[in-house]
This record gives sequence, structure tokens and C-alpha cells, in this order.
Amino acid sequence: MQALLKTIDATTAKGKRDYAILSLLLRTGLRRSECSALNVGDLKQEQGHTIAVIRHGKGDKRGIVKVPVDVVRAIDVYLEAAGRKNVAPDAPLFVGFNRGDHVTAERVSDKLLERLVKQAGAKIGKDLSPHCLRASFITLTSEGGAQLEQVQYASRHADPRTTQRYRKRKVNLDDNAVDYLRL
Repeated sequence: MQALLKTIDATTAKGKRDYAILSLLLRTGLRRSECSALNVGDLKQEQGHTIAVIRHGKGDKRGIVKVPVDVVRAIDVYLEAAGRKNVAPDAPLFVGFNRGDHVTAERVSDKLLERLVKQAGAKIGKDLSPHCLRASFITLTSEGGAQLEQVQYASRHADPRTTQRYRKRKVNLDDNAVDYLRL
């Protein structure tokens, strides 16, 4: 994850946008369609945390996602650099750029997100897609100690079996079920 983020040249406004997008995908497990559909006003405060309101998730379901503080900072840096701090709440969160680092008002597409992830992945020798970042989020949060229910909620899966399918490394001999039985 860290190597992927280091591939982004964050000295330009476009680079700051790309860094914010990759950070958001990696740290929240958003689907690419959910990320591209976000509006500026979809970032809100709830219970002292920043959340992203997902208005049209898979199956047209609504949901919320907690956005980590470092990702909020990356988004703020991008919005400032792109001159988009005071746009209307219904304006797209992530927009395109013309040559010369000039901001457009057009929402980024799913295809642009796919291309961004693939290009960053190629720089570190990995064949990646936005879905790979989502799968990594689910796997790493599970391995990091999050309960299945927490990961299921964060990834907006209706069925916990769907969440469990993402766990790629199921056998962990350093933290195994037999270690929890005391006689």
C-alpha cells in the first residue's frame, strides 16, 4: 500500500487528487463507482468523525464509510490545490484535469480510476485494479484484528459469507484458533 502511494507525484494539483483517490480507495475499501460518484457535500461529520455518504452503492444501496484522518487531510490538500474548497455541496469531489494541471468541472469516471490504479500498480510491478485495493482493505483489516461484523459493515456486504471470501490468507499459525484454548 505504501509503495503504491509513493508512485504518485504529489507536487501538482492532479497528483494531489490522485494521491487522495488512492488513499481513499486503499483505506476505506470503496468501490470505484462509489468513489467517482462522491460529491463534496458527501463528506460530513458524524460522532466526531468524518464520513463519506454513499448515495448509490452496489444494488443502489445507501451507506456510510468512516474516512481516516490522514485521508481527510489528503482530500483537503487536493481541494485546496485545485481551488475547490468553496464549491457547492453537490459538486463532484474528484474532477478531471486538462493538460497543464488545469482543473475541469467534470467528474472523474470509473475508467479514469481504473487507469490510475493500473498505472500506479505497474510502477511497483503489480497488476492492480480498484477491486484489488478493496480486497486488500478487507483482508488487511481482518488480519489487523477487526471483527468480521466490523469488516462486513465497512465493506457494505449484506452477507458475512461475502466478506469471508475476501480473506486470502486464512491459515495463520502465529494467531491460530488452537492458541485460544486453555486447559
